[in-house]
Amino acid sequence: MHNRHLHGLVAIGGATSLTLTFFHPALWLAVGAFAGLAALLLALAVMHERHAEPPMFFVALSWCLVAVLLALAWGASQDLYNYRQVAFLPCGLLFGYLLSVARAAPFAAWAPFCAMALYFTLLGVVGRDPGSAFPRNSENYLSAVLLALYATAILLARPVRIRGTHLALALWMLVLSVWGTGRSGVLASLFLLLGLAVGWVLQGRRGISRAVLASLVILVFAGTVAAGALYMLSHGYLEGFAGRGIRDAPRLSIIANYFTGIRPDELLFGKNYYHEPFMAKWGFNLHNSYLSAWSHLGLAYLMLLVAALATVARGFRRAPVIGLAVIAFSVRAMTDTHLLAGQYDYVLFAALFLLLRRRSRPDLTPQPVPSRT
Repeated sequence: MHNRHLHGLVAIGGATSLTLTFFHPALWLAVGAFAGLAALLLALAVMHERHAEPPMFFVALSWCLVAVLLALAWGASQDLYNYRQVAFLPCGLLFGYLLSVARAAPFAAWAPFCAMALYFTLLGVVGRDPGSAFPRNSENYLSAVLLALYATAILLARPVRIRGTHLALALWMLVLSVWGTGRSGVLASLFLLLGLAVGWVLQGRRGISRAVLASLVILVFAGTVAAGALYMLSHGYLEGFAGRGIRDAPRLSIIANYFTGIRPDELLFGKNYYHEPFMAKWGFNLHNSYLSAWSHLGLAYLMLLVAALATVARGFRRAPVIGLAVIAFSVRAMTDTHLLAGQYDYVLFAALFLLLRRRSRPDLTPQPVPSRT
């Protein structure tokens, strides 16, 4: 497809505008503008180019459209409680497909992530509280935004090999997640950094020396993390872990309440929980993007997300950098809403469409560039 870099710039604008909606809802106007531009570019590409997609692409697209129609019909009978989530989906589909066919130079792909990370860093340097990072949302979204933008950059740049830059940026994100005191953000960022470190050591020729080196890296990394964790715990940087560990009784109670007395039709099509006093106590926040997707868009849509993750896992050996970034983001989505059935569905759609295309046409997989000696 021609003009992939132009498409990449539009995709970058869409992803950035979706992130900025966490700061103010008026920025949804920018999302709409970029979505319209994305639709125009894709329509022109379809009309003027022969761009064949693999059969499984159309299966996934049809699956998503059926899920949307079911969610629309169910929502209309349930006080339209899910209209926002249904409205998010066209943006996710448009930007996801655009990301899957677009390319961007590394400096452009990483610009949104670096700009957002720099903003958070400056807040920390001047002594601001992490809660001031988002005037309308919790500081927990700090790591969620960074993980989504990290995955977006990887999907746009599509590196063949893990580079030192990827490790440095992941480390930057981990430090900011610690500053933001979000437990799930720290764990997801740590998973990404460790996975990149091991992959960086193992890539290339395999052998006993590589395995030994990887083991040493893991041991050194684990020791460094343990020492760093003890230091931060003693200085109050990981208050969430110190107070509650990795367990969270209120979140488990929310999940239990959601399924208590659920009807079969609600199990299939979603549950309108906005009239429940227990959920009102927690601001109607399910604290889980997968449960949010299920409740607002139905079981069919949740299974599509699971299928996308399965496709990422299946293509991990051919695209390990993409796999690590997307899986880390997906792990983070387990503890907050708005990542899926919200602003960042495009991450999974982009990975799904890209990997389905590569599996159908292996020639699309870039070949490693021989290193200079």
